[in-house]
Amino acid sequence: MTVTELALLRLNSGASFDDPTLRANLQKAKKAMEDFTRLPFHYFVQIEDPSYFYIVGSWPSAKQHFEEWIPSPANQEVLELLKDQINVEFMFHLDVESACLPLDAPVVAIGRHFIASDKRTSFSKVFSAAKHIVENFTAPKKVAGGWRVEKEAEEKEEWVLFTGWDGVAQHGEFGRSASFQEYVKIKDFVSGSQNSRRRSFLPNTNWKRRVLTSPAPGPSRSFPCSLSAAKMNSTTAAFANPAPADTYWAQFEEVSKYNVSLNYFERLWLAWYTYMNNDVLATGIMSFVMHEAVYFGRSLPWIFIDAIPFFNKYKIQAAKIPTAKEQWQCAALVLLSHFTVELPQIWLFHPMAQFFGLETSVPFPSPLKMAYQIAIFFVLEDTWHYWTHRAMHVFPFLYKNIHKIHHHYSAPFGLAAEYASPIEVLVLGLGTVGSPILYCAITKDLHILTMYVWIVARLFQAIDAHSGYEFPWSLHHFLPFWAGADHHDTHHERFIGNYASSFRWWDYVLDTESGPEAAKRRRERRLAKAKKAQ
Repeated sequence: MTVTELALLRLNSGASFDDPTLRANLQKAKKAMEDFTRLPFHYFVQIEDPSYFYIVGSWPSAKQHFEEWIPSPANQEVLELLKDQINVEFMFHLDVESACLPLDAPVVAIGRHFIASDKRTSFSKVFSAAKHIVENFTAPKKVAGGWRVEKEAEEKEEWVLFTGWDGVAQHGEFGRSASFQEYVKIKDFVSGSQNSRRRSFLPNTNWKRRVLTSPAPGPSRSFPCSLSAAKMNSTTAAFANPAPADTYWAQFEEVSKYNVSLNYFERLWLAWYTYMNNDVLATGIMSFVMHEAVYFGRSLPWIFIDAIPFFNKYKIQAAKIPTAKEQWQCAALVLLSHFTVELPQIWLFHPMAQFFGLETSVPFPSPLKMAYQIAIFFVLEDTWHYWTHRAMHVFPFLYKNIHKIHHHYSAPFGLAAEYASPIEVLVLGLGTVGSPILYCAITKDLHILTMYVWIVARLFQAIDAHSGYEFPWSLHHFLPFWAGADHHDTHHERFIGNYASSFRWWDYVLDTESGPEAAKRRRERRLAKAKKAQ
Protein backbone atom coordinates (compact mmCIF):
# COMPACT_ATOMS: atom_id res chain seq x y z
CA MET A 1 0.00 0.00 0.00
CA THR A 2 1.41 3.38 -1.01
CA VAL A 3 1.70 5.69 2.00
CA THR A 4 2.58 9.35 2.52
CA GLU A 5 5.33 10.34 4.93
CA LEU A 6 4.69 13.40 7.12
CA ALA A 7 7.81 14.43 9.04
CA LEU A 8 8.61 17.52 11.10
CA LEU A 9 12.23 18.65 11.37
CA ARG A 10 13.87 21.60 13.06
CA LEU A 11 17.00 23.54 12.22
CA ASN A 12 19.68 23.28 14.86
CA SER A 13 20.86 26.43 16.60
CA GLY A 14 22.95 28.46 14.17
CA ALA A 15 21.57 26.80 11.03
CA SER A 16 19.78 28.91 8.43
CA PHE A 17 18.00 28.31 5.15
CA ASP A 18 20.12 31.14 3.80
CA ASP A 19 23.10 28.78 4.09
CA PRO A 20 23.89 27.43 0.59
CA THR A 21 25.47 24.32 2.14
CA LEU A 22 22.25 23.45 3.96
CA ARG A 23 20.20 24.01 0.80
CA ALA A 24 22.54 21.83 -1.19
CA ASN A 25 22.40 19.07 1.44
CA LEU A 26 18.61 19.17 1.50
CA GLN A 27 18.57 19.01 -2.29
CA LYS A 28 20.80 15.90 -2.14
CA ALA A 29 18.49 14.31 0.44
CA LYS A 30 15.42 15.04 -1.69
CA LYS A 31 17.03 13.59 -4.81
CA ALA A 32 18.18 10.50 -2.91
CA MET A 33 14.65 9.76 -1.67
CA GLU A 34 13.15 10.36 -5.10
CA ASP A 35 15.75 8.13 -6.76
CA PHE A 36 15.00 5.41 -4.22
CA THR A 37 11.19 5.52 -4.53
CA ARG A 38 10.68 7.01 -8.02
CA LEU A 39 8.07 9.18 -6.30
CA PRO A 40 8.08 12.95 -5.61
CA PHE A 41 9.04 14.53 -2.27
CA HIS A 42 8.35 18.05 -1.05
CA TYR A 43 9.90 20.27 1.61
CA PHE A 44 7.74 22.83 3.39
CA VAL A 45 8.97 25.51 5.75
CA GLN A 46 6.64 26.69 8.48
CA ILE A 47 5.33 30.23 8.18
CA GLU A 48 4.99 31.04 11.88
CA ASP A 49 8.38 29.63 12.89
CA PRO A 50 10.73 29.19 9.91
CA SER A 51 13.14 27.10 11.97
CA TYR A 52 10.72 24.20 11.41
CA PHE A 53 10.20 22.44 8.12
CA TYR A 54 8.37 19.37 6.87
CA ILE A 55 8.84 16.48 4.50
CA VAL A 56 5.82 15.23 2.55
CA GLY A 57 6.37 12.38 0.11
CA SER A 58 5.15 8.94 -0.90
CA TRP A 59 6.61 5.50 -0.27
CA PRO A 60 5.45 2.26 -1.91
CA SER A 61 4.94 1.02 1.65
CA ALA A 62 5.84 1.91 5.23
CA LYS A 63 7.87 -1.31 5.34
CA GLN A 64 10.06 -0.17 2.45
CA HIS A 65 10.65 3.15 4.21
CA PHE A 66 11.57 1.62 7.57
CA GLU A 67 13.31 -1.59 6.54
CA GLU A 68 14.95 -0.67 3.24
CA TRP A 69 15.49 3.09 3.07
CA ILE A 70 16.41 3.94 6.66
CA PRO A 71 19.31 1.42 6.94
CA SER A 72 20.44 2.02 3.33
CA PRO A 73 23.86 3.54 2.53
CA ALA A 74 22.11 6.38 0.66
CA ASN A 75 20.14 7.37 3.76
CA GLN A 76 23.17 7.06 6.02
CA GLU A 77 25.06 9.41 3.71
CA VAL A 78 22.16 11.90 3.90
CA LEU A 79 22.04 11.67 7.70
CA GLU A 80 25.78 12.28 7.91
CA LEU A 81 25.44 15.40 5.75
CA LEU A 82 22.64 16.86 7.87
CA LYS A 83 23.48 15.61 11.37
CA ASP A 84 24.79 18.99 12.57
CA GLN A 85 22.09 21.03 10.84
CA ILE A 86 18.71 19.45 11.64
CA ASN A 87 16.84 17.35 14.20
CA VAL A 88 13.83 15.12 13.52
CA GLU A 89 10.87 16.00 15.77
CA PHE A 90 8.45 13.34 14.50
CA MET A 91 7.72 11.13 11.49
CA PHE A 92 4.75 8.93 10.59
CA HIS A 93 2.78 7.68 7.58
CA LEU A 94 -0.72 8.26 6.24
CA ASP A 95 -2.81 5.86 4.16
CA VAL A 96 -3.09 8.28 1.25
CA GLU A 97 -0.92 8.98 -1.80
CA SER A 98 0.72 12.40 -1.92
CA ALA A 99 -0.57 12.81 -5.49
CA CYS A 100 -4.06 13.08 -3.99
CA LEU A 101 -3.05 16.01 -1.78
CA PRO A 102 -3.28 19.71 -2.75
CA LEU A 103 0.47 20.25 -2.63
CA ASP A 104 0.34 22.53 -5.66
CA ALA A 105 -1.87 25.12 -3.96
CA PRO A 106 -0.46 28.53 -2.98
CA VAL A 107 -1.32 27.70 0.63
CA VAL A 108 -1.93 24.30 2.17
CA ALA A 109 -3.53 23.90 5.59
CA ILE A 110 -3.01 20.62 7.40
CA GLY A 111 -5.17 19.68 10.36
CA ARG A 112 -4.41 16.75 12.66
CA HIS A 113 -7.57 15.41 14.31
CA PHE A 114 -7.45 12.88 17.16
CA ILE A 115 -10.39 10.52 17.34
CA ALA A 116 -11.31 7.67 19.67
CA SER A 117 -11.04 4.33 17.84
CA ASP A 118 -14.70 3.51 18.43
CA LYS A 119 -15.72 6.78 16.72
CA ARG A 120 -13.65 6.32 13.54
CA THR A 121 -16.57 5.10 11.42
CA SER A 122 -18.91 7.81 12.68
CA PHE A 123 -16.28 10.48 12.07
CA SER A 124 -15.74 9.26 8.50
CA LYS A 125 -19.46 9.52 7.76
CA VAL A 126 -19.78 13.00 9.25
CA PHE A 127 -16.66 14.24 7.47
CA SER A 128 -17.80 12.84 4.12
CA ALA A 129 -21.06 14.75 4.55
CA ALA A 130 -19.25 17.98 5.55
CA LYS A 131 -16.36 17.79 3.08
CA HIS A 132 -18.24 19.72 0.38
CA ILE A 133 -18.37 22.77 2.70
CA VAL A 134 -14.59 23.13 2.49
CA GLU A 135 -14.50 22.20 -1.21
CA ASN A 136 -16.98 24.96 -2.04
CA PHE A 137 -14.62 27.45 -0.37
CA THR A 138 -11.36 26.12 -1.85
CA ALA A 139 -12.47 24.96 -5.32
CA PRO A 140 -10.83 23.95 -7.58
CA LYS A 141 -8.16 22.95 -5.07
CA LYS A 142 -8.21 19.48 -3.53
CA VAL A 143 -9.46 18.51 -0.10
CA ALA A 144 -8.01 15.18 0.98
CA GLY A 145 -6.68 13.36 4.00
CA GLY A 146 -5.64 10.05 5.45
CA TRP A 147 -5.48 7.99 8.61
CA ARG A 148 -2.23 7.64 10.48
CA VAL A 149 -0.74 4.20 9.88
CA GLU A 150 1.39 3.89 13.03
CA LYS A 151 -1.06 4.60 15.84
CA GLU A 152 0.22 6.20 19.05
CA ALA A 153 -2.28 4.19 21.11
CA GLU A 154 -4.72 1.40 20.35
CA GLU A 155 -7.67 3.43 21.56
CA LYS A 156 -6.75 6.56 19.56
CA GLU A 157 -6.84 7.24 15.82
CA GLU A 158 -5.46 10.23 13.95
CA TRP A 159 -6.94 11.76 10.81
CA VAL A 160 -4.80 14.30 8.92
CA LEU A 161 -6.59 16.65 6.54
CA PHE A 162 -4.91 18.60 3.72
CA THR A 163 -6.70 21.59 2.17
CA GLY A 164 -5.46 24.02 -0.47
CA TRP A 165 -5.98 27.79 -0.31
CA ASP A 166 -5.16 30.89 -2.32
CA GLY A 167 -3.55 32.45 0.75
CA VAL A 168 -3.50 32.62 4.52
CA ALA A 169 -6.15 35.34 4.40
CA GLN A 170 -8.59 33.05 2.59
CA HIS A 171 -7.97 30.37 5.19
CA GLY A 172 -8.79 32.87 7.92
CA GLU A 173 -11.92 34.02 6.06
CA PHE A 174 -13.21 30.46 6.04
CA GLY A 175 -12.70 30.26 9.81
CA ARG A 176 -14.97 33.28 10.25
CA SER A 177 -17.62 32.21 7.77
CA ALA A 178 -21.05 30.75 8.47
CA SER A 179 -19.95 27.70 6.47
CA PHE A 180 -17.21 27.02 8.98
CA GLN A 181 -19.72 26.92 11.83
CA GLU A 182 -21.47 24.10 9.98
CA TYR A 183 -18.23 22.35 9.15
CA VAL A 184 -16.89 22.29 12.72
CA LYS A 185 -19.68 19.97 13.75
CA ILE A 186 -17.12 17.26 13.07
CA LYS A 187 -15.43 18.32 16.31
CA ASP A 188 -18.10 16.37 18.21
CA PHE A 189 -16.16 13.27 17.20
CA VAL A 190 -12.70 14.78 17.79
CA SER A 191 -10.87 14.63 21.12
CA GLY A 192 -8.26 17.16 19.99
CA SER A 193 -6.93 19.00 16.95
CA GLN A 194 -3.54 20.41 15.98
CA ASN A 195 -2.75 22.88 13.22
CA SER A 196 0.22 24.60 11.59
CA ARG A 197 1.14 26.52 8.46
CA ARG A 198 3.91 25.97 5.99
CA ARG A 199 5.35 27.09 2.68
CA SER A 200 7.26 24.84 0.34
CA PHE A 201 10.84 25.27 -0.77
CA LEU A 202 13.24 23.56 -3.15
CA PRO A 203 13.79 23.33 -5.91
CA ASN A 204 12.52 26.50 -7.66
CA THR A 205 10.55 28.49 -5.14
CA ASN A 206 10.08 32.23 -4.81
CA TRP A 207 8.21 33.34 -1.71
CA LYS A 208 6.78 36.49 -0.33
CA ARG A 209 8.44 35.48 2.94
CA ARG A 210 11.71 33.65 3.53
CA VAL A 211 12.80 33.51 -0.09
CA LEU A 212 14.85 30.41 -0.86
CA THR A 213 15.91 29.22 -4.29
CA SER A 214 17.54 25.93 -5.05
CA PRO A 215 20.82 26.00 -6.98
CA ALA A 216 19.72 23.12 -9.14
CA PRO A 217 16.29 22.15 -10.52
CA GLY A 218 14.67 18.97 -9.24
CA PRO A 219 12.20 16.51 -10.75
CA SER A 220 9.10 17.78 -8.95
CA ARG A 221 7.41 21.14 -8.80
CA SER A 222 6.96 22.83 -5.44
CA PHE A 223 4.91 25.81 -4.29
CA PRO A 224 4.47 28.11 -1.28
CA CYS A 225 2.52 26.19 1.34
CA SER A 226 1.01 26.62 4.85
CA LEU A 227 -0.02 24.40 7.74
CA SER A 228 -2.58 25.14 10.49
CA ALA A 229 -2.05 23.49 13.95
CA ALA A 230 -1.56 24.14 17.62
CA LYS A 231 1.04 21.81 19.05
CA MET A 232 2.34 18.56 17.66
CA ASN A 233 3.36 15.64 19.84
CA SER A 234 4.36 17.93 22.70
CA THR A 235 6.91 19.65 20.48
CA THR A 236 6.81 23.14 19.05
CA ALA A 237 5.39 22.75 15.61
CA ALA A 238 3.22 25.51 14.27
CA PHE A 239 0.20 27.47 15.20
CA ALA A 240 -2.86 28.58 13.37
CA ASN A 241 -2.52 32.23 12.54
CA PRO A 242 -5.81 33.41 10.97
CA ALA A 243 -6.13 36.64 9.03
CA PRO A 244 -6.38 39.77 11.19
CA ALA A 245 -9.83 40.36 12.73
CA ASP A 246 -11.54 43.70 13.30
CA THR A 247 -10.63 43.88 17.00
CA TYR A 248 -7.93 42.36 19.15
CA TRP A 249 -10.39 40.37 21.26
CA ALA A 250 -12.09 39.02 18.16
CA GLN A 251 -8.64 37.93 17.02
CA PHE A 252 -8.04 36.33 20.41
CA GLU A 253 -11.24 34.31 20.07
CA GLU A 254 -10.20 33.26 16.57
CA VAL A 255 -6.76 32.17 17.75
CA SER A 256 -8.23 30.32 20.73
CA LYS A 257 -10.54 28.41 18.42
CA TYR A 258 -7.63 26.89 16.51
CA ASN A 259 -4.96 26.66 19.20
CA VAL A 260 -6.53 24.87 22.13
CA SER A 261 -3.21 23.47 23.39
CA LEU A 262 -1.71 26.92 24.01
CA ASN A 263 -2.08 28.43 27.47
CA TYR A 264 -4.01 31.65 28.00
CA PHE A 265 -0.96 33.94 27.84
CA GLU A 266 0.41 32.24 24.73
CA ARG A 267 -2.94 32.78 23.00
CA LEU A 268 -2.92 36.45 24.05
CA TRP A 269 0.57 36.73 22.59
CA LEU A 270 -0.27 34.99 19.29
CA ALA A 271 -3.47 37.03 18.93
CA TRP A 272 -1.51 40.29 19.34
CA TYR A 273 1.03 39.49 16.62
CA THR A 274 -1.71 38.19 14.32
CA TYR A 275 -3.94 41.20 14.91
CA MET A 276 -1.14 43.71 14.30
CA ASN A 277 0.01 41.83 11.19
CA ASN A 278 3.36 43.64 11.45
CA ASP A 279 6.00 42.13 13.74
CA VAL A 280 8.09 45.30 14.03
CA LEU A 281 5.06 47.40 14.93
CA ALA A 282 3.67 44.75 17.29
CA THR A 283 6.98 44.37 19.11
CA GLY A 284 7.66 48.11 19.20
CA ILE A 285 4.31 49.05 20.73
CA MET A 286 4.34 46.18 23.23
CA SER A 287 7.94 46.88 24.26
CA PHE A 288 7.45 50.61 24.81
CA VAL A 289 4.17 50.25 26.70
CA MET A 290 5.72 47.55 28.88
CA HIS A 291 8.77 49.71 29.60
CA GLU A 292 6.70 52.73 30.60
CA ALA A 293 4.26 50.70 32.70
CA VAL A 294 7.05 48.94 34.59
CA TYR A 295 9.26 52.01 35.05
CA PHE A 296 6.60 54.35 36.40
CA GLY A 297 4.64 51.55 38.07
CA ARG A 298 7.72 50.41 40.02
CA SER A 299 8.64 54.01 40.87
CA LEU A 300 5.19 54.77 42.28
CA PRO A 301 5.59 52.82 45.58
CA TRP A 302 8.80 54.75 46.32
CA ILE A 303 6.94 58.05 45.82
CA PHE A 304 4.41 56.95 48.45
CA ILE A 305 7.18 55.74 50.77
CA ASP A 306 8.93 59.13 50.49
CA ALA A 307 5.68 60.76 51.62
CA ILE A 308 5.18 58.54 54.69
CA PRO A 309 7.27 59.61 57.74
CA PHE A 310 7.29 56.05 59.15
CA PHE A 311 9.81 55.01 56.49
CA ASN A 312 12.27 57.84 57.23
CA LYS A 313 14.19 55.56 59.60
CA TYR A 314 15.10 53.39 56.60
CA LYS A 315 16.18 56.33 54.45
CA ILE A 316 19.94 56.20 53.85
CA GLN A 317 20.27 59.98 53.58
CA ALA A 318 17.39 60.76 55.95
CA ALA A 319 17.73 64.53 55.70
CA LYS A 320 17.26 64.54 51.92
CA ILE A 321 13.68 63.57 51.13
CA PRO A 322 12.78 64.56 47.53
CA THR A 323 10.09 67.21 47.23
CA ALA A 324 7.02 66.84 45.03
CA LYS A 325 8.47 69.48 42.70
CA GLU A 326 11.71 67.51 42.31
CA GLN A 327 9.75 64.33 41.61
CA TRP A 328 7.64 66.05 38.92
CA GLN A 329 10.66 67.70 37.26
CA CYS A 330 12.49 64.38 37.22
CA ALA A 331 9.48 62.52 35.79
CA ALA A 332 9.09 65.10 33.00
CA LEU A 333 12.71 64.82 31.88
CA VAL A 334 12.67 61.02 32.10
CA LEU A 335 9.48 60.86 30.04
CA LEU A 336 10.99 63.17 27.42
CA SER A 337 14.07 60.94 27.27
CA HIS A 338 11.91 57.84 26.88
CA PHE A 339 10.10 59.26 23.85
CA THR A 340 13.08 60.90 22.13
CA VAL A 341 15.90 58.47 22.94
CA GLU A 342 14.60 55.11 24.13
CA LEU A 343 11.61 54.80 21.79
CA PRO A 344 13.78 54.81 18.62
CA GLN A 345 16.06 52.23 20.26
CA ILE A 346 13.10 50.03 21.09
CA TRP A 347 11.76 50.35 17.54
CA LEU A 348 15.09 49.28 16.03
CA PHE A 349 15.55 46.42 18.46
CA HIS A 350 13.19 43.92 16.81
CA PRO A 351 14.65 43.94 13.26
CA MET A 352 18.18 43.93 14.69
CA ALA A 353 17.48 41.05 17.06
CA GLN A 354 15.56 39.07 14.44
CA PHE A 355 18.57 39.37 12.18
CA PHE A 356 20.50 37.43 14.82
CA GLY A 357 17.73 34.83 15.26
CA LEU A 358 15.46 36.19 18.01
CA GLU A 359 12.29 34.11 18.37
CA THR A 360 8.82 35.61 18.81
CA SER A 361 6.73 32.48 18.29
CA VAL A 362 4.75 30.35 20.74
CA PRO A 363 4.94 28.31 22.91
CA PHE A 364 7.11 30.22 25.36
CA PRO A 365 10.47 28.93 26.63
CA SER A 366 10.59 27.16 29.99
CA PRO A 367 11.07 29.26 33.17
CA LEU A 368 14.36 27.46 33.90
CA LYS A 369 15.77 28.34 30.49
CA MET A 370 14.71 31.95 30.88
CA ALA A 371 16.25 32.11 34.37
CA TYR A 372 19.74 31.00 33.36
CA GLN A 373 19.75 33.26 30.29
CA ILE A 374 18.71 36.25 32.41
CA ALA A 375 21.45 35.42 34.93
CA ILE A 376 23.97 35.62 32.07
CA PHE A 377 22.53 38.99 30.99
CA PHE A 378 22.91 40.36 34.53
CA VAL A 379 26.61 39.45 34.57
CA LEU A 380 27.26 40.85 31.08
CA GLU A 381 25.37 44.09 31.74
CA ASP A 382 27.06 44.59 35.10
CA THR A 383 30.48 44.27 33.46
CA TRP A 384 29.58 46.75 30.72
CA HIS A 385 28.06 49.17 33.23
CA TYR A 386 31.08 49.05 35.54
CA TRP A 387 33.64 49.98 32.88
CA THR A 388 31.58 52.59 31.03
CA HIS A 389 30.35 54.17 34.26
CA ARG A 390 33.88 54.25 35.66
CA ALA A 391 35.16 55.87 32.46
CA MET A 392 32.58 58.64 32.85
CA HIS A 393 34.08 59.46 36.25
CA VAL A 394 37.75 58.96 35.36
CA PHE A 395 37.72 61.28 32.34
CA PRO A 396 36.64 64.86 33.24
CA PHE A 397 35.34 65.58 29.74
CA LEU A 398 32.95 62.61 29.88
CA TYR A 399 31.77 63.49 33.37
CA LYS A 400 31.17 67.17 32.61
CA ASN A 401 29.45 66.68 29.25
CA ILE A 402 27.64 63.36 29.71
CA HIS A 403 27.38 61.96 33.23
CA LYS A 404 27.05 65.07 35.39
CA ILE A 405 23.30 65.39 34.85
CA HIS A 406 22.70 61.99 36.47
CA HIS A 407 24.38 63.30 39.65
CA HIS A 408 21.97 66.23 39.85
CA TYR A 409 20.40 64.43 42.82
CA SER A 410 23.04 63.58 45.43
CA ALA A 411 20.36 61.61 47.29
CA PRO A 412 18.73 59.50 44.55
CA PHE A 413 15.11 58.36 44.43
CA GLY A 414 13.35 55.74 42.30
CA LEU A 415 12.25 57.99 39.43
CA ALA A 416 15.84 59.20 38.97
CA ALA A 417 17.08 55.79 37.80
CA GLU A 418 16.96 56.94 34.15
CA TYR A 419 17.46 60.66 34.80
CA ALA A 420 20.45 61.07 32.49
CA SER A 421 21.71 62.71 29.32
CA PRO A 422 20.65 61.17 25.99
CA ILE A 423 24.20 59.96 25.32
CA GLU A 424 24.39 58.24 28.71
CA VAL A 425 21.01 56.60 28.13
CA LEU A 426 22.31 55.25 24.82
CA VAL A 427 25.70 54.11 26.14
CA LEU A 428 24.55 52.46 29.36
CA GLY A 429 21.40 51.14 27.66
CA LEU A 430 23.63 49.30 25.24
CA GLY A 431 24.61 46.97 28.06
CA THR A 432 20.97 46.16 28.78
CA VAL A 433 19.93 45.63 25.16
CA GLY A 434 23.28 44.58 23.72
CA SER A 435 23.88 41.70 26.14
CA PRO A 436 20.86 39.69 24.91
CA ILE A 437 21.64 40.55 21.28
CA LEU A 438 25.21 39.31 21.73
CA TYR A 439 23.93 36.14 23.39
CA CYS A 440 21.41 35.62 20.58
CA ALA A 441 24.02 36.21 17.89
CA ILE A 442 26.26 33.53 19.41
CA THR A 443 23.70 30.91 20.44
CA LYS A 444 20.78 31.60 18.06
CA ASP A 445 18.60 30.65 21.02
CA LEU A 446 16.65 33.51 22.58
CA HIS A 447 12.95 34.27 22.83
CA ILE A 448 11.77 37.86 23.05
CA LEU A 449 9.71 36.95 26.14
CA THR A 450 13.00 36.23 27.92
CA MET A 451 14.16 39.65 26.79
CA TYR A 452 11.04 41.23 28.28
CA VAL A 453 11.46 39.46 31.61
CA TRP A 454 15.11 40.57 31.64
CA ILE A 455 14.15 44.19 30.97
CA VAL A 456 11.59 44.08 33.79
CA ALA A 457 14.17 42.60 36.17
CA ARG A 458 16.76 45.20 35.13
CA LEU A 459 14.29 48.07 35.62
CA PHE A 460 13.39 46.76 39.07
CA GLN A 461 17.09 46.56 39.94
CA ALA A 462 17.86 50.08 38.67
CA ILE A 463 14.87 51.70 40.37
CA ASP A 464 15.46 49.89 43.66
CA ALA A 465 19.17 50.82 43.56
CA HIS A 466 18.14 54.48 43.27
CA SER A 467 15.37 54.25 45.88
CA GLY A 468 17.55 55.61 48.69
CA TYR A 469 16.23 53.09 51.23
CA GLU A 470 18.00 50.33 53.14
CA PHE A 471 15.69 47.74 54.73
CA PRO A 472 16.48 44.71 56.91
CA TRP A 473 14.98 42.61 54.13
CA SER A 474 16.99 44.21 51.31
CA LEU A 475 18.29 41.61 48.88
CA HIS A 476 22.00 42.17 49.55
CA HIS A 477 21.51 40.86 53.10
CA PHE A 478 20.72 37.48 51.56
CA LEU A 479 22.99 37.74 48.50
CA PRO A 480 26.22 39.38 49.75
CA PHE A 481 27.50 40.02 46.22
CA TRP A 482 24.32 41.98 45.30
CA ALA A 483 24.86 45.73 45.13
CA GLY A 484 21.58 47.19 46.32
CA ALA A 485 20.51 50.69 47.30
CA ASP A 486 23.19 51.32 49.93
CA HIS A 487 25.92 50.57 47.36
CA HIS A 488 24.61 53.03 44.76
CA ASP A 489 23.39 55.63 47.24
CA THR A 490 26.96 55.95 48.51
CA HIS A 491 28.11 56.54 44.94
CA HIS A 492 25.67 59.45 44.56
CA GLU A 493 26.59 60.89 47.95
CA ARG A 494 30.37 60.74 47.42
CA PHE A 495 30.50 61.04 43.58
CA ILE A 496 33.14 58.32 43.35
CA GLY A 497 33.48 54.54 43.54
CA ASN A 498 30.79 51.84 43.48
CA TYR A 499 30.55 51.93 39.69
CA ALA A 500 28.83 48.57 39.09
CA SER A 501 25.08 48.27 38.63
CA SER A 502 23.98 44.91 40.06
CA PHE A 503 26.93 43.23 41.77
CA ARG A 504 29.80 44.21 44.06
CA TRP A 505 32.60 42.03 42.74
CA TRP A 506 34.12 44.43 40.17
CA ASP A 507 34.39 47.22 42.75
CA TYR A 508 35.77 44.79 45.33
CA VAL A 509 38.39 43.17 43.06
CA LEU A 510 39.54 46.46 41.53
CA ASP A 511 39.40 48.37 44.82
CA THR A 512 36.90 50.99 43.69
CA GLU A 513 34.47 50.49 46.56
CA SER A 514 33.26 53.64 48.28
CA GLY A 515 31.96 54.26 51.78
CA PRO A 516 33.13 53.97 55.41
CA GLU A 517 33.59 50.19 55.37
CA ALA A 518 35.64 50.30 52.18
CA ALA A 519 37.79 53.12 53.60
CA LYS A 520 38.32 51.10 56.79
CA ARG A 521 39.46 48.05 54.80
CA ARG A 522 41.93 50.19 52.84
CA ARG A 523 43.39 51.64 56.06
CA GLU A 524 43.77 48.16 57.51
CA ARG A 525 45.52 46.96 54.35
CA ARG A 526 47.90 49.95 54.41
CA LEU A 527 48.71 49.39 58.08
CA ALA A 528 49.29 45.69 57.48
CA LYS A 529 51.53 46.49 54.53
CA ALA A 530 53.51 49.09 56.50
CA LYS A 531 53.88 46.71 59.43
CA LYS A 532 55.14 43.99 57.13
CA ALA A 533 57.68 46.38 55.57
CA GLN A 534 59.23 47.20 58.94
